[in-house]
Amino acid sequence: MTNDSTWPASRDIIMIKTDSIGNIAWTKRYGNTSNTDDSWRAVIEAHNGGYLIEGALNSTTGPVVSVWIRTDSNGDTLWVKRGVFGSGTLIKTSDGGYATVSGNLVKADSMGNIQWYKIYNGMGGQSFGQQTSDRGYIILGQTQQYASGGPSDRDLILFKTDSVGNTQWSKVYGRPTTSESPSKVVQTDDGGYVMLGTSMILPQSQSQNIIIIKTDAAGNLQWTKIYDGPDADIGMDLKATGAIGYIITGLTVGFEPPLQNSMRSFMLRTDGTGTPVWTKMYGDIANNNYNSTDQASYVNYTADGGFLMSGATQSFGAGAWDAWLIKTDPLGVSGCNEIVTNPTVTIPTLTIGTGGYDSAVFYTSSPYTIAVGTWQPTKTILCLNGSLTGETENPEIENGILIYPNPSNGIFQLTIDNVQFPKAEIEVYNMLGELVFSSELRTPNSRLDLSSLPSGIYFVRITTQQGTVSRKIVKE
Repeated sequence: MTNDSTWPASRDIIMIKTDSIGNIAWTKRYGNTSNTDDSWRAVIEAHNGGYLIEGALNSTTGPVVSVWIRTDSNGDTLWVKRGVFGSGTLIKTSDGGYATVSGNLVKADSMGNIQWYKIYNGMGGQSFGQQTSDRGYIILGQTQQYASGGPSDRDLILFKTDSVGNTQWSKVYGRPTTSESPSKVVQTDDGGYVMLGTSMILPQSQSQNIIIIKTDAAGNLQWTKIYDGPDADIGMDLKATGAIGYIITGLTVGFEPPLQNSMRSFMLRTDGTGTPVWTKMYGDIANNNYNSTDQASYVNYTADGGFLMSGATQSFGAGAWDAWLIKTDPLGVSGCNEIVTNPTVTIPTLTIGTGGYDSAVFYTSSPYTIAVGTWQPTKTILCLNGSLTGETENPEIENGILIYPNPSNGIFQLTIDNVQFPKAEIEVYNMLGELVFSSELRTPNSRLDLSSLPSGIYFVRITTQQGTVSRKIVKE
């Protein structure tokens, strides 16, 4: 999702669908029928295919019109509803409907008709949430009313509700000398929650740190970490990667010198206790221009064990702000415009409090008419790289390397053709990017014994004199 400011309005909502390697499948633009600034707030895959977009029409001059745009799988509009939808998180609910979180919780049916609407006292600004495994909701926001410090302090506030938005419990997390703002909350495999936010030292300063907080199912603190660099560092998105940790993206000028003159994107991979495994920074690092931000605001994992980031860039593309899509391998390697940068990790002492309650509001949604058109963007390929660690694969040996059977019980056979021996090197990495096996290969046919390793997905890198090839294998 992105915005465009060329036709027919001052600014329109743009949705771009790509295939698995970033090639454009189709594009659609959505906007008000009059000449207004229109912007998107969130998008999710809808029930039964297609998409649901949350947008704000006439967002610059007002009055703002909040809409849900429901499309089919080709981006064509099925229905549009005007309501009190906000700008936080869109949720696909277990009953076939939808919800949105934005300092409040609005629940609608499958056609966007509002069923109920709850406001949470003490929560201000942008908020985030999801439906929980018990069909309730978890909501993360910011509070001044229940903060632990003075009038300038802001803390994180977490609400747990039942299936109709009634508060079951709430907790406040913060420090008297810092101000915390929320970015994401997700439920973890153990039933607890992990929160991502940004912590700023008071009084108001440019020193911003990334904070992650892990709780149990009742909101009790289990651990917390701060990721810090010499200047501003901002957390934007987080995904839990099962029992093995978390992936975080956001903005930094670098967690360690040399620093950048503009904000760049980063991806931070941690283990299950928040300890960093690796960190990469992405953007126009080589030129290091001023006023040239490269911002990835969202991250997700992909079927091959890698990661996908999306956002916007001022450094690359056709100019001004362009949509930006980055696909990496399991180690965060995209193949270009990236460096390793390691944050300083500290363990803060949090003050835990309580506060807040919910109240019901009556509101209805109504049909709304928008303009729908097409859009033809200019696509710029910055690099194409299919290997595990950034080396360019050699097509002459790509089809000559076989690893079978796959999956297997841990015993794999390797066949290597079109390779100049005496030797090749093989390395095997786990999902954390840790090297778990390495050896030399001196013959075209070899046996790879991983029977002592745990079951799971592994990544094999074979390096020869002609180049490098990577493979994903599964040990059952």
